[in-house]
Amino acid sequence: MCECREELERQQAKERYEKLHLAGKTDEARADLARLALIKKQREEAAKKREEERKGNTLNSVTDCV
Repeated sequence: MCECREELERQQAKERYEKLHLAGKTDEARADLARLALIKKQREEAAKKREEERKGNTLNSVTDCV
């Protein structure tokens, strides 16, 4: 009988943790969200840099023709 209750408590604790994790309220979830925000920022900066380089190359090719 004890084993059943312990298993039930373990399962309930796991479900509580999963709910908190999905809500972003665990340390692990906060760390994941921070890491994802950093990656998003890096990708946006890289895209901006590529766009600026592309515009620069376009300008150079136009002035080369003149």
